[in-house]
Amino acid sequence: VLARERGFLQLSPATLRRINAETSSVSLDLRCAGGGLLNFVLDNFVGYDTVAANLALTAALQAEQPGTPWRGPGYLFSFHSRETLDLRPAAAALIGSPHWSFRFAGALAATAFLFFLTTTLVHHTLRETQEMMLRFTTRLQTQLERGEPYTMLVLHHFANSLV
Repeated sequence: VLARERGFLQLSPATLRRINAETSSVSLDLRCAGGGLLNFVLDNFVGYDTVAANLALTAALQAEQPGTPWRGPGYLFSFHSRETLDLRPAAAALIGSPHWSFRFAGALAATAFLFFLTTTLVHHTLRETQEMMLRFTTRLQTQLERGEPYTMLVLHHFANSLV
């Protein structure tokens, strides 16, 4: 149930009929929307209330045209969870969202940051690996020239490579 005022959600259906309040019932059947994976995600992670709230918020914002009596998103009562959800903060975030260019610039900055972070980590890892291999090669060559056993050197290098 979607209402502009929270109090309407507390009224019984008989009271709503008596005061001539317009009501309509909408049921969502999400089984046809994507099958098992979607139902698994909705059941275990997202929840049906999120879908219902997004649909109600979208419908309320689309209905908010000049000349219509509806103003603002209001409240949503979910029969699934038996909770009353306040949609006003979400609507304010959508209405007051920045221009697409700011979102694009933010996405570009985040991508650049991740790129530089990843390349720095890869560079550091490769440099460390190269230094470790050079040390191992030098020690192995020295031990082979002296004719000493190199089993402990290989095991030590292998153990250090795992860490």
